[in-house]
Amino acid sequence: MHDELLAVHTVLRRAAALTAAAMSRLATGEPVDVETLVRVTHWQHEFLRRHRRHAEVRFWPVLRDLFPGVALNSLRTSRTALDAQLSRLVQATDDLEHALMFPAPHRLAAAVGIAAALGEPAAARTRDLLIAHLDHEELTLWEVFPRIPAYTIETLRRAVADLPPRSAPELVLGLLSDPRPAPGAAAVLDHLSAAMRPARPAMAERYEQTKRDLAL
Repeated sequence: MHDELLAVHTVLRRAAALTAAAMSRLATGEPVDVETLVRVTHWQHEFLRRHRRHAEVRFWPVLRDLFPGVALNSLRTSRTALDAQLSRLVQATDDLEHALMFPAPHRLAAAVGIAAALGEPAAARTRDLLIAHLDHEELTLWEVFPRIPAYTIETLRRAVADLPPRSAPELVLGLLSDPRPAPGAAAVLDHLSAAMRPARPAMAERYEQTKRDLAL
């Protein structure tokens, strides 16, 4: 379970770094495909929201019952700051999506301006706050993991296995391995459906194409 959670957290960290880098590229006028950037940033937001919503239902209540004295609630402060910044990133992404409807001569200039003024700072700050929040969360969890009863481990393992989003599996698989295999990647890949496994080479190519579209 420890490894599976690390794998999910690695995907979250790398997704935030990916969108921050792409926003930075766009802000300097590099040939970023804005539609792809909008899609990936919205996917990142939905991944994080689903991760947290799912964990609040199936993961954290179990730990709070087992360890009522552990300061799990201390994570709420960093989560609040992250939420505020993530809202700014979503608004900037929505503005970029709106810019796609501008007449062709003005579309790129509008997108570059939005990325420079709003998107790049929001994406960079979201990345930094998310990394700090996950670091804090992991330090808290590592204190209690050795004391989790064996009968509870499988319940939590199933909860963690269900955390990755069902949309854009090429992004999950790509971020699990780029630039190197994430801790726990093998455990997450074991949960892939049999029908999805033959599609892994095609998904790997889609991921690489996404990076090219983001000028990364």
